[in-house]
Amino acid sequence: MCNFCSNFAAKFETKRMKKNLISLPILTICVVLGIHMVSCQKSTGRSVTYDVTDATIATFAFANEEDRPSLQKAVFIVEDRIDTGLIHMAEKDSVAFGADITKVRPRTSYNGVPSAVIYYMGDTSFIMTGRDTLDCTRRPVYIRVFAADRTHEKWYRLEAYEHSVNPDLYHWQKLTASIVADESSAEQQAFCRTDSLFVYRNDGTQPKLYTSADGAAWTEATPTGLPADCHPRRMVLDSLSGLFCYADPTGIYTSRDGQEFAASHSAQIPEDYTMVTLLLSFDNRIWALLQEQNSQKQAIAYGSLDGEMTPLHPWRMTDATFPVSGFATATFVSKSGLHHGMIAGGYNEQGQILSSVWSIEEQEGNYRITNVSGTNAAFADAAVTQYGGRLLRIGGILADGTLTETGMYSDNEGLTWEEADTSWVLLPDSFGARRRVSLLKNRNDLYLFGGHTQTKCMSDIYKGRLNSIDW
Repeated sequence: MCNFCSNFAAKFETKRMKKNLISLPILTICVVLGIHMVSCQKSTGRSVTYDVTDATIATFAFANEEDRPSLQKAVFIVEDRIDTGLIHMAEKDSVAFGADITKVRPRTSYNGVPSAVIYYMGDTSFIMTGRDTLDCTRRPVYIRVFAADRTHEKWYRLEAYEHSVNPDLYHWQKLTASIVADESSAEQQAFCRTDSLFVYRNDGTQPKLYTSADGAAWTEATPTGLPADCHPRRMVLDSLSGLFCYADPTGIYTSRDGQEFAASHSAQIPEDYTMVTLLLSFDNRIWALLQEQNSQKQAIAYGSLDGEMTPLHPWRMTDATFPVSGFATATFVSKSGLHHGMIAGGYNEQGQILSSVWSIEEQEGNYRITNVSGTNAAFADAAVTQYGGRLLRIGGILADGTLTETGMYSDNEGLTWEEADTSWVLLPDSFGARRRVSLLKNRNDLYLFGGHTQTKCMSDIYKGRLNSIDW
């Protein structure tokens, strides 16, 4: 305690203190507090009677700071105990991560009219004047309140902390180093449905299915009904109906359980068109890219999934900025509340890597598609999903042939992409740069599966989560 505060407290503690010996600092504080009491009486328009022996605190809060809005949002509970009272946060760590609590202005109300208030911070103390600030990191912090009679007093311990966890930090853990021993080239794709993981893999001779409930233990099976040379990267899962769909020029194949597929041949493909690839599932519809046989022009088409899949309906013709392979897809709800389906990057029919980001928007039963790409760099074979209120993109290949592991994010529905802070995303070193990775979302968790490096076909799987996703 400083000498001034020691002397000040000593004068209050002695019962032989004489009123005519009040020091100037004490007189100043009493005058200030007296003025405050009078102003309160004027504002309420009524007289208030106080217990001159009451030194208890009624409420405590932090004053608002424009650069630290979370300070004012912190709610404190005041507990009057027999010995030392306690002032603590209703929600621990309710002050935002990174907020400066070394200079906070307390806002305190009292049940009585204190003659003085002394704050103790570690080995420092001062008499509160209303203009002082607290350093809540210099613990322990105590508040000593003297009642109006300058004899009775009350001590409180103040507990205030900033949030100890960075809300923007991602944490990843490796669940499986490899679900297959063979690292030779194979096409693969992963899906998540009702808390189960499905991985389809084909080396060009026979498709294989691997399923898991936790990402650690896997079961191998051979799906039936699919062509032997099927391409897993062309598969789509409708999250609403749980229907697995695959398509090639011969027709469309669907499965309810992910293992037994039924071929519907060309029944869903209109005459004079051939199937190029399925695009995505959006708004309870399967969207596909078709090619008109006569003109060789391509068109976006969709078919309903109301019960069973209906024939595809050609909708809009495409141009050279629309991909035919290597694109990433995502469905999400925009900040304005509209549902969107997104098709980003990929290769066009001429094999060029694209920077385009196509957005399909549903409005009152009608659809509109727009190329919303801004000045994005071209990319292909990346994975995208909406998570934590933004679009997250991981992996892929750039126009110069470079593979990337860098996480990218977009806060404007894919118009622009920014590189995520690698100290926050924290992808494990073992992940490395790769393309054709699968990025899955299950409730509040993310899963990363497989992908291709320059030399290997990976089948490892990671589980990740944003710290603040369920706050």
